[in-house]
Amino acid sequence: MRCLARTMASVFMLALMVSSTLAGDCSESDKKRLKKMDQDWGTYNQQQDKASLDAILADGFASFNLSSTTDKAAAMAALDTSPPANAPSVTSDSYIISCSGDTAVMTHRNEIRSDSGTSFARSVHIFQKQGGAWKVIASVNHSMDEAGALIYKNYSGMAAYKARDGKWFDKNMHDGYFYVAPTGEIRSRSESIEGIVNDKNKYDMMEMSGLNAQIDGDMGIVTGIVHTKGTDAEGNPFDTKLRFTRTFKKIDGDWKALATHSSFVEDPQ
Repeated sequence: MRCLARTMASVFMLALMVSSTLAGDCSESDKKRLKKMDQDWGTYNQQQDKASLDAILADGFASFNLSSTTDKAAAMAALDTSPPANAPSVTSDSYIISCSGDTAVMTHRNEIRSDSGTSFARSVHIFQKQGGAWKVIASVNHSMDEAGALIYKNYSGMAAYKARDGKWFDKNMHDGYFYVAPTGEIRSRSESIEGIVNDKNKYDMMEMSGLNAQIDGDMGIVTGIVHTKGTDAEGNPFDTKLRFTRTFKKIDGDWKALATHSSFVEDPQ
């Protein structure tokens, strides 16, 4: 059990390091391939496709949770048992992927919907290229409370911002959303999304720190600091820290951003 705890702690720490910065050193094709591989993994389990599952799991594959470990043989054997008729539906999103050489780390959120309600979990997977093909070598899964799910959504928003993904913000902003900039300017929902999509800044770094979430019923607040470095449209360098407060409302089982306020953070002299 101590070995299991140490292993899980190491993987959790690795996941936090991946989550706290924008994923790097991964080509877009590798990211797409790994994301599809993760989604196919779930499909293979649902369809009890042992041949396809065998092809993506490394021989030394191990999966960890708080109470046990599962090796490749056990993962394959689990497909011999038919899933229950009322099995929950699982949707994965908020992918963050980072690569280093022939190794990749992926973390994502899972939304689990069942007859008893909706819950959230987090998965961390480690991949390795073996013989030129990506294989899953390890996986850790753990449940998340509402505060964790809300914090995770902010990391997803950071990745969507860098990608100028207006559709993500359209989906995750409340209809009445507004943003209060450090200058005091107020931007509407449409102005905020337009500003993200048309942002001409080039970001060399974008990271969040000090995130904290509080939940009260169907309302939530997240606070934290976002630090960006890069160059603007004219090529001028910038290095900016903003402390933000973001308010959310839970609607139909999902958190929607209602408002954001940010203020400049000055480093102590």
